[in-house]
Amino acid sequence: MKDHKLKKNLNKDIFWCEENDDETIYYDGLKEAFIGLGYQQFNGPCAVYDREKAIEIIARDFYNTKKKEYDFDKMTAEEKLSTVQEVGDECYQEAMEYFEYNTEGAWVGDRTPIFVQMKELLTPIEEEYDAYRMEESQS
Repeated sequence: MKDHKLKKNLNKDIFWCEENDDETIYYDGLKEAFIGLGYQQFNGPCAVYDREKAIEIIARDFYNTKKKEYDFDKMTAEEKLSTVQEVGDECYQEAMEYFEYNTEGAWVGDRTPIFVQMKELLTPIEEEYDAYRMEESQS
């Protein structure tokens, strides 16, 4: 299983940004969830991650470790599907708990990475308006 621990920017090639400095803290193993750098007044840059993507990465790592416990060659297709779904759900739950306590819950100072809950850009009212406009254009 990959290590999702915090570490200082030891290898600038991992997340090279023009504003990088030696105090920026990144999570090892969460590169796919990295969005960019965030700023607060009087603080240097801090890493910003997509929260859901980070949980998915951790769940995938848990799943890859846990699936080795099963002998899929001796299972029927239905058993394989059932096992994959069950193990996947269990790994996602474990990843969520791990993330909330060990990753999102970690405080390492003013440069602690930030996790963003990504949302749709359209509000429900805008979505309804767009649907209305589509209906009008089809009439």
